Amino acid sequence: MIVIVWHLLEAKELVNQLFKNNSVETQIQNKKKEVIMKNIVTVIYPAILNNLTTYPASL
Repeated sequence: MIVIVWHLLEAKELVNQLFKNNSVETQIQNKKKEVIMKNIVTVIYPAILNNLTTYPASL
């Protein structure tokens, strides 16, 4: 569980760094960042949880 949280934080940091390269963040970039974070939380996170509950032996 700690590993999953750490991966989410790492992914969030990567997303932040991607958009930090531009000195001025536009509304479009903010929207893209929001969508990426939403995808990470709503798609990737449940998929990881599902894999953990389905295949606990793979750990």
